[in-house]
Amino acid sequence: DMNKPTRMAEAIEQFRLWVATGGCTIKDREGKLVKLRLNLHQRKILDAAYAQALAGRAIRVIVLKARKMGASTIIQALLYHFIRFFPEWRSQALAQDLDTTRDIFSITKRIHQYDGGAPRKLKVGNRREIAFQNGSHFVTATAGGKYPGSGSTFNAMELSEMAKWEGDVASTLASVMQAVPENPHSAI
Repeated sequence: DMNKPTRMAEAIEQFRLWVATGGCTIKDREGKLVKLRLNLHQRKILDAAYAQALAGRAIRVIVLKARKMGASTIIQALLYHFIRFFPEWRSQALAQDLDTTRDIFSITKRIHQYDGGAPRKLKVGNRREIAFQNGSHFVTATAGGKYPGSGSTFNAMELSEMAKWEGDVASTLASVMQAVPENPHSAI
């Protein structure tokens, strides 16, 4: 049925509802905790992902981002929502360096900390990871490692600030892209 939304489109619709009803807490530019309200830039990112999901395609969105437009926030929130929505889902964010990895994970950790409807969390230790008892998890890592993603399969991935990645970026990207299957139930 062409009018029936795909599971990914349904997840994005649920994400919009979750955000609209105040389910997602972030830190604003002044450092205050606030409910996420999508700005124009964030809505465009979400609209692009939704259109691809509705068409039954793998979600592949490239964001040429300006600083402080909320791109990382909306992507982290969406990838976090996927682990809430789908059992056995694996999301990963790759950042260019350790400081940025920590910053990006703090967005996701805060979203989880204030998410009253989250599935039950498992304790994972010192890794920058959130794991739920539904088998889903979200990990944040640095792209600088040798062949990140090799041997793993992820359903969704954010490749943050690729222009700032160090080392053999082409090999890193090839490794990462193979970790996310090209199917309608995936997103990069």
